[in-house]
Amino acid sequence: MPTVRPNIEKPSLVFDHNGGIRLPSMRPGTRVHRAIVVAASICFLSALAACSNPFGSSDLSSSSVAELPERLALEPNGGVFTELSDDHLTIRIEPINTEYEPEAIYYTLDNTTPTSDSEEYPDGGISVSETSFVRAKAVFPESSGEPDAYTAGLFVVADVLTEPDDDLYKQDDGQWHYRNIQMPKAWTILADTRLHDGGPAGADLTPQDDPIRVAVLDTGYHAHEDLCENITHCNDDDGDGYNFFDTDDHSDPSLNSDDDPHGTHVSGTIASVTNNGAGVAGVGWDGKGETAGGSHIAVLPVRVLDDDGNGSTESITEGVLYAAGLETDADVSTPTPAAAVINLSLGGVGTAHDSILYTAIQQAVDAGVTVIAAVGNDNGGSVRFPANFDNTIAVSATTSYNDLAEYSNLGPEVDFAAPGGTESKLVWSTWSDTQYAGSAGTSMAAPHVSGVVGLLYAYQPELRQAEVYEILKRSAKLVDGAEGHTEEYGWGLIDAEAALRTLLTHHETEGWGTGTSSAALTTQSGGSGSTESSEIDWENAEYEANTLLVRFREDRETGPTAQRRRERRASELARVHNLESLRMRGKLGVARVPSERALPEVARQLADDPTVEHVQPNYIYRAIR
Repeated sequence: MPTVRPNIEKPSLVFDHNGGIRLPSMRPGTRVHRAIVVAASICFLSALAACSNPFGSSDLSSSSVAELPERLALEPNGGVFTELSDDHLTIRIEPINTEYEPEAIYYTLDNTTPTSDSEEYPDGGISVSETSFVRAKAVFPESSGEPDAYTAGLFVVADVLTEPDDDLYKQDDGQWHYRNIQMPKAWTILADTRLHDGGPAGADLTPQDDPIRVAVLDTGYHAHEDLCENITHCNDDDGDGYNFFDTDDHSDPSLNSDDDPHGTHVSGTIASVTNNGAGVAGVGWDGKGETAGGSHIAVLPVRVLDDDGNGSTESITEGVLYAAGLETDADVSTPTPAAAVINLSLGGVGTAHDSILYTAIQQAVDAGVTVIAAVGNDNGGSVRFPANFDNTIAVSATTSYNDLAEYSNLGPEVDFAAPGGTESKLVWSTWSDTQYAGSAGTSMAAPHVSGVVGLLYAYQPELRQAEVYEILKRSAKLVDGAEGHTEEYGWGLIDAEAALRTLLTHHETEGWGTGTSSAALTTQSGGSGSTESSEIDWENAEYEANTLLVRFREDRETGPTAQRRRERRASELARVHNLESLRMRGKLGVARVPSERALPEVARQLADDPTVEHVQPNYIYRAIR
């Protein structure tokens, strides 16, 4: 196996779709033996320990029904006891931490409310041999002063976890990263329609039929057969997607076989075709095993990086606005529907913050989009921008042991952690052509979060980023004995199952996705994102030579009239300040400055114009490797 430096995202092994593993330096067809070990099936009992009632409160009967208090919580190894034998799962429910013993506990194995006519819990518990809902009702003596009945729903899975049959997923330690964030349990929730239809309180949420769009702003995509079905543009030349580079066809973000597959790898983690018996699995799988494919997520490909993985504030700002369905270039038709999530596995180098991009991201967030960004692979360095903006969700990378990967950046801006892999345990995904590759980096961690957030939107399309943040925060797994927020893991390692269950059980009481939520995005220090021209670090920031970005003050009008006004204003400024050009890309002006003139001086002159709101260098961004 070739050596892979931890801070370099390049494949350690490449797997040909037509069989076998080859080293990157080998020609296609050169085989290396690989062993496939089928993961052991496991049974599990899923109950929510973090809240009182696993499914929230509901009007389940005409009797006095209250939200299940903590003292009667149904918790694993507490109020719930399980035993597996002969493929049967025996459960026994008892009240815990209560000073009053109930007179009786009744139960049903369906979606009805237990009554005094229901079966009483036997001493030996209940045996079930298939996935079931168990509802319990505890009746207290009137003298206790307790309400006369409490109800609770318990979701019991008595069969194997829902896991796909993709070749590399089944391979020993193949896609270990999904198990680390409880994706099999999340897929089990997605697959069980009884959780969505006539089930417990909160189960009025049903994943929508149309896939949620997750925009991948990156190097574009390869038309990989294990990904193409879930790319909005891949099977439709007129499908949504855009290339913000000067090519013959801006509407085509697809790549040639030799082009940088960074975006293809990121996209595969989010939405590979899953359960088709080959290749890799994607986070967005719907968990239904009868047919291959079914995904709750489609990738909206937006190419903002060139063949070498380099881009700029100009391309990424336009990509963000495009993905969010907001005004960009006059000749760019916005995607319908717009993306719900934007993944940024890219970053700027240096100390500069980016006000123009920050503003674009804020506009996307205000439009209902959640923006996920990788923190960077500088071996513990500072969080790169835009991940250090306070309006993005910043993701660090963990190993297969859930430790912080040594290449991962860290700082107060980190919000959550996700699997990024190491040289010995890589994150596997789609690569160029028919290949698959294992890579490591925070670029690999971010799409795990983006995919999980996409599943939250599938249930509740009207979520806002602040609500998403709160759900992830409540459901994250604390790492390495940490309590609260840390610079390494943020609020912890994401947990896909817990995130879905948190949404399903609390969406009504919290108002998530209804416009009534009080969730507020927790802002970490250091991510202000605002930079005025006078504060720009011209010495250390990395930016395109002889290029400035100009944002004019907002017009009241929008559309073609406003655009023509901006273009006239840009032409006049270019003449007055002797610029080579000042062209408008939507609301963004791109000024070309003669090489003999100093950028800071020209920036100050432009900033003094009363029609100009902000001027800054065109910072360079790169795919995080």
